[in-house]
Amino acid sequence: MTNRALRLGMLGTGTIARVHAQNLDQIPEARLVAVADVNSERARALAGSREATVVPDLDGLLRYGLDAVIVCLPPFATAGVVARIAEADVHVYAEKPVGLSLEAALNDLDAVRRAGVVAASGYMWRSSPLVRKACELLDGRAVGLVQGAVITGAPPPVWWRDKALSGGALVELGTHIIDLMRLFGGEPRRVTCIGTRKLLEGAGCSIEDVAAATVEFQAGGVGSFSLSCATSGGRWSMDVVACNLHLYLNFFPEELSGNCDGLPISYVPDATANIVPHGFSGAASWYSSLHKFVRAARAGDPKGVGASFEEGVRTLALTLALEESLMAGGMPVDVERFA
Repeated sequence: MTNRALRLGMLGTGTIARVHAQNLDQIPEARLVAVADVNSERARALAGSREATVVPDLDGLLRYGLDAVIVCLPPFATAGVVARIAEADVHVYAEKPVGLSLEAALNDLDAVRRAGVVAASGYMWRSSPLVRKACELLDGRAVGLVQGAVITGAPPPVWWRDKALSGGALVELGTHIIDLMRLFGGEPRRVTCIGTRKLLEGAGCSIEDVAAATVEFQAGGVGSFSLSCATSGGRWSMDVVACNLHLYLNFFPEELSGNCDGLPISYVPDATANIVPHGFSGAASWYSSLHKFVRAARAGDPKGVGASFEEGVRTLALTLALEESLMAGGMPVDVERFA
């Protein structure tokens, strides 16, 4: 374990990178020392008062003697990046989704395993106090039904609306809730999905803006998922059902309700004032996910992260299976398994 502050680099300096950088400012055992982006002006803005050095690309970061790199690239630019970082014996935190190709993501995972570095994926809600509380209540109970919903607006980046670049709403946007469906329901066996381009067609989107899916889990439970990215507001939520237990997790704002053994449940996490974005429901989960990674990297403990890179790859396999079913008009698709 190192006693000095972890030296971090940031690859990509878009919206989520700025959130991570502000949260790193609140973590004394970490220091952002180098950033890289194809947009040098944006990179300089993020480096700003942090006195971080701006370098042109990943090669520049890897020459900088870093302990870890946070990867905040859009999905179309991620293939092979995690492998290169791991092969340089540098720890890595990769934003979701971890790619658009399962083959490329598995190659990255192989490199992580060979190198033995700490590797996390950006599924921050696995570090949410809401999810921790739900896991405590579910301990020892078999889950029979998981329902997830995402009703929100389309993110602003131009590349997001191009399915060839983003992977589409299921792969890039719905993936957060789909990941939690895996967490609560276990590994998936088979999926179906239907969707259409209806509401945002005039806005130039090439993605399906509404979708509905079913999931069969290997443990015997079932799940459903619905998504729309055509409205502001909306909700990100889950229902989880076990014997004598129903949990409703609402992530905007964060609250847990339901019933356990005949008694009502109501839980609202405490607000954390210094965490950014200030007042944003779920901000504590971003902070906690990153802080766990920093601690794990300093300790050299791959199991200390909130969501491992492997979990990110497994969630990618599920979202790609959903996308395959959608493109096949709702035909059942088996989710690819790997060791």
